Amino acid sequence: MKHLTLAFLLALTATFAHAATDRVVAVVNDQIITLSNVAARTHLLERQMGLANPTPPQQEALGKRTLAKLIDEELIRQYGSHMGITVTDAELKQAITTISDKDPNFAPLTKGLENAAGEQLAAEILWDKITAQLIRPSVNISNLEVDQIIEDMTKSRHVVEREISQIFLAATDEKEAAKRMETIKAELAGGADFATLARTYSEDTSAAQGGHMGWFAGGELNPQLEDALDKMQPGQTSNIIRTPLGLHIIKLDNLRTTKPVSTEPVTEMNLILVSRPLTEGESADDAAKAFGKNVIDAYAKPDAVQAAVADPAFKVTYSGTSNLGFINPANLQSAMQQAAAGLKPGRWSAPFTTTDSVGALYLLGTRQAIPPQLTQYRERVRAHLTQNRMELETRRLQRELRQRAFVDIRW
Repeated sequence: MKHLTLAFLLALTATFAHAATDRVVAVVNDQIITLSNVAARTHLLERQMGLANPTPPQQEALGKRTLAKLIDEELIRQYGSHMGITVTDAELKQAITTISDKDPNFAPLTKGLENAAGEQLAAEILWDKITAQLIRPSVNISNLEVDQIIEDMTKSRHVVEREISQIFLAATDEKEAAKRMETIKAELAGGADFATLARTYSEDTSAAQGGHMGWFAGGELNPQLEDALDKMQPGQTSNIIRTPLGLHIIKLDNLRTTKPVSTEPVTEMNLILVSRPLTEGESADDAAKAFGKNVIDAYAKPDAVQAAVADPAFKVTYSGTSNLGFINPANLQSAMQQAAAGLKPGRWSAPFTTTDSVGALYLLGTRQAIPPQLTQYRERVRAHLTQNRMELETRRLQRELRQRAFVDIRW
């Protein structure tokens, strides 16, 4: 007698949800996963994806994906217990409260499936704790590694960034994953929507967004993915790509060209601004002469300048006085930029006037600073590299747990 399909079994379980008996579909070491477990979590996934009436093939795919996830979650739960890492009832309750406060759709989405939603959330919290305590400390991205990627990009006059989406299957069972990916590839060739297939099949966190991963510059992705993207045009999808993480099909959504990030240090100036309002009828020349005599000539030394700036009585007359600190001259107002140009440490600038004030800048010193754009880009590159490394390490741990465990799948 042929085995019943998973889709049929899921439908059967949903119909007889209150039956006295349940069917074991998997054994994980000394723990079982039942068909009702799979059914509840699959229905929750369908709601999360907005699939009100999934087709039998979609239900079959989602059921298999759910069972694989439940097996991984049970292995992780057992591993966490062995390592002394667990999720308390208080932590789970707090997480549910936080999500409910932020997302008013959480309660309607999980209505009737509260146990399944709680088990899924507990598994996510546990995984976060395991990765934070046992995996993240071992993943270190050096400044040299980050800067090498940025340096390679800046050799060109322009940097090409790519917006991509992907369908990903972890190669826990390589033959099964390859077979499923061939099916997905055939559906794409037949005109199926990439985002819909990603939501249905992909095991990546981007599945909920239809596989959309965002923008990446060269060097930020796995080398095998980079090689495939180099040969693609916007709108094209790749063949099946094998990486250390698993199997991928990627889609190049868009391209954009940006100017390379400058890696040249920026000279910041430690400036003090002293200024006062122009008096009624006072000309710019007269104001500048008076300012030169009463401020520039009177306070020539750094100590004298700083003492004057700190003196409340001085600020009564020179009400626009402030210590600007280290600042990029490009961020100063135009009149101040001109005054700061060529200024030497321990010197005043020439007096400058605006429509309603007169003032001057005193330079205490300079320093070389990393351009803010480079700092931001460094963090983006570091985040992507860290994510790639973390995924590799977590997939390796999941694969090792599977290999060491007794897993018996029954349907």
